[in-house]
Amino acid sequence: MIAATNKNIEAEIAAGRFRRDLYFRINVVPIVVPPLRERLDDMPALVAYFMEKFKRPSARDARTVSAEGMKALCTYHWPGNIRELKNFVERVNIMTEEAVISTASVKAFLGAFPREEEPGMLAAYDGMTLADARDSFERDVIAARLKENGGNISRAAEALGVYASNLHSKMKKLNITAEK
Repeated sequence: MIAATNKNIEAEIAAGRFRRDLYFRINVVPIVVPPLRERLDDMPALVAYFMEKFKRPSARDARTVSAEGMKALCTYHWPGNIRELKNFVERVNIMTEEAVISTASVKAFLGAFPREEEPGMLAAYDGMTLADARDSFERDVIAARLKENGGNISRAAEALGVYASNLHSKMKKLNITAEK
């Protein structure tokens, strides 16, 4: 018998959700396979395997994924693990005509693709301590909400989900003035 799970069985036993005696009966030769997101070096080989498996019957060669598309696949978290990758490759083979799958197609057919970090998005915080970076970020967010609300502190506080008195204190600490 071969059994698989995505749970930490030892933790499940400790929590009382899995029987210890059953664990010792089935744990003869444990095989630990890390999730796909921890084996990104395997991604090109796995994609090639699934591309071959799902190529159209009339196609001579399996499709490939562009280098940038492969990078995009490697930045994805893969919560569905290998099954999600298999489904993605099957979907892209059905839904696109591209011989070399582009980055745009990867993003479109992967579905809930994570938001890309804008180039230099964190550059504004380079060299700052966490406290300084937080203050800078808070200053920017508060200033933006104040501007959106015409300098009205009560409405800005509501938009930020804080009490107006807390916003006043934060504005004083961060040297922010409300301009109308």
